[in-house]
Amino acid sequence: MSAHKMCSISKNNLQAFISSLTVHVILSVVLLLSASSKMIRVPQTSARAEKSKPIIQANLVDHQAVKKALERQNAVEKKKKQQVTKQKAYAEKLKKEIEITRQEAKRLKEETRLDRQKAKIAKKQAVMEQTKFLEQKKHAELETTRQRNAKRHADEQVKKQQLNAEHQQLLETEFERFVYRITKDIYNNRTMSSAFPAELVCKIQIMLLADGSVNTVKVIHSSGNLAYDTMAKSAVYKSSPFHMPENKELKSRLKDIVLVFTDDRKIS
Repeated sequence: MSAHKMCSISKNNLQAFISSLTVHVILSVVLLLSASSKMIRVPQTSARAEKSKPIIQANLVDHQAVKKALERQNAVEKKKKQQVTKQKAYAEKLKKEIEITRQEAKRLKEETRLDRQKAKIAKKQAVMEQTKFLEQKKHAELETTRQRNAKRHADEQVKKQQLNAEHQQLLETEFERFVYRITKDIYNNRTMSSAFPAELVCKIQIMLLADGSVNTVKVIHSSGNLAYDTMAKSAVYKSSPFHMPENKELKSRLKDIVLVFTDDRKIS
């Protein structure tokens, strides 16, 4: 009874120990139960042998079972740790890969944004350059047109001046021709006398009407000889009316003429 009681106490202690272990200790409990049943089958010899032998065997079984259980538990724990370490390493690797992928995606997104921004700037610059080119082209065309117009205007002015000069020359020629005819008519109506000194010079101003008749005759520079001056004025009135041109400008110039009389029978 004492041996059985001791075995029972050892078994209870072992069960209490094994109950504190993890799930894998269940195997140790099975082995412990198997060892206890062998211990009961041992033949009883003496009271001393009965007291000591089962205790030694139980102790041996307990140590071996616990050792094996601990070894298995350590192996399992080691394997678990390795798996955890491996999982942590894989998780860390995966985390790094995810971070690299995220950074790469961020970089690509930033590059895309920069490329779009560059493209937008380039497009805007191209539009500005095109606008500038069109403005320069328009300015060049306007400048060419302005220069062409300026040249045409200058040519027209030159031509106009040439025509005007030619016209003035023609008028001057016609004016001189009509003045010559007037002076000739007056010359033919003078009454010259040998009593007039040769150095006498008389300048008279003749104002004519549109029909060629004399309006007024005025001595503007006397010869100093009243008779000579009077003879000159009388010759003008005798020659009236004078033949007048159709040209209004020429006719206007002939309305006021100045003639110089000398005693050499020439009128200049």
